[in-house]
Amino acid sequence: MRSGFVLPLVILAMLSVVFLISFINSMGSGYINQVLHVSEGFKCRIIAESVYSQVLAKIRNKPYRERFYANHPFYESNVPSLDGKYDLYVIDTPLPKVNQTDIYVQTTCQRATRLYFWRFQYESSILDAAGKMYPVIFASLTPKKLPSNIVSSPFGESIDQIIQERKQKNKISNSISQKIQSQDKIQDIITSINGNIGNLVDASDPASLTIPIATAPSTPPSIVQSIIFKENFEKCNQGAYPPVLSPIFRGYDDSTLSAVVNNSPGTSTNCYQAAGASNFSRAEAIHPVKTGKRLTYEVDVCFKDLGRGGSVGFLAANNGFLGFFNTVSFGNTGTIAFFKANIAGDITGKQIIGNWTPGVWQKIRVESDFENQTANVYIDGTLVGEKIPANSTSAYNQKMGQVELNTFGFGTANVHPFDSSPVIMMVDNIVLYQ
Repeated sequence: MRSGFVLPLVILAMLSVVFLISFINSMGSGYINQVLHVSEGFKCRIIAESVYSQVLAKIRNKPYRERFYANHPFYESNVPSLDGKYDLYVIDTPLPKVNQTDIYVQTTCQRATRLYFWRFQYESSILDAAGKMYPVIFASLTPKKLPSNIVSSPFGESIDQIIQERKQKNKISNSISQKIQSQDKIQDIITSINGNIGNLVDASDPASLTIPIATAPSTPPSIVQSIIFKENFEKCNQGAYPPVLSPIFRGYDDSTLSAVVNNSPGTSTNCYQAAGASNFSRAEAIHPVKTGKRLTYEVDVCFKDLGRGGSVGFLAANNGFLGFFNTVSFGNTGTIAFFKANIAGDITGKQIIGNWTPGVWQKIRVESDFENQTANVYIDGTLVGEKIPANSTSAYNQKMGQVELNTFGFGTANVHPFDSSPVIMMVDNIVLYQ
């Protein structure tokens, strides 16, 4: 009778061993597949980086204006590389961007397919070999977004729109921030943002309606300064010249253009619009201030057309020349640079810090340390230049002689070749800290 139980037990044991071996094999196979997939994905990235480097090297072989995709997009398909293959698509970034390129590289390694996107900026120089190329954005996309050799990618075309929408939202939030900056009552702050007070505060308790406000809340903690001048043009009549400004040069003296305007349709926010002739700057200044050891200026800036820029900073006029010092310049080519000085094209201490787009507002902040002769520069709250060499409270130039840096202002740039169209520059939310 006992032998009758042995055989079923042996069979059960054998089945258990077979099941265990099968389970272990399936786990091992799954693990191996995961490792292979990760390895293939990593190899896709290596191929893409290699192709991107080859494209940049190929662009460097000739002057940038003779780049191989200048007249039409460049497309390659199913090109072998390492143990995989790649598709390549290179195209100039859609206007109004200047000297920017979009590069798409789709790589395939066995079961893995990846699509990578780069956009880079080319900064020209006197010598073609000295021109700079630096990445603006990098993204990993889904393969379906790879453009064909006929139509440009919707992703590439939508980047500028995404960036512009973000900056417009920043403009609105900055405007709200300016409104509540000087208020110390909760109900006033809530009303400013069109909120509902409801039961958030107890009107019978005065302490609940007041909050402490630190000096110059938008100033970084490392530099505590007080506001000495502030203007957002909200109390100025539209179509009028604001009394806080003083014209230094009037290259396009048209009161209907150089005046307080509504900065965008459908809003109640005013700004000042300066219109300068293409061959003669229009420059405006606020009343002189005592600079001391430090002085920080903050201003929102927007230009109407590409190729027609201007500058903000400390300015002076002497001997028939207009000079900008410790200034942020919006170049006609779409770049933003910090200048130690710019007097009628006589430039010193230039450093590229960003790019600008027509119709897009940007907040500029420059912290001038006159004692150490340096400046920190911010664009839309991001530090883009730290301890850049700058002027002290005075500067000397051969054309202008000795001048004092005690006047903040802004002005339009000259345009070449000259034409009859004005250079439109808009400014808003000017704040000086000391």
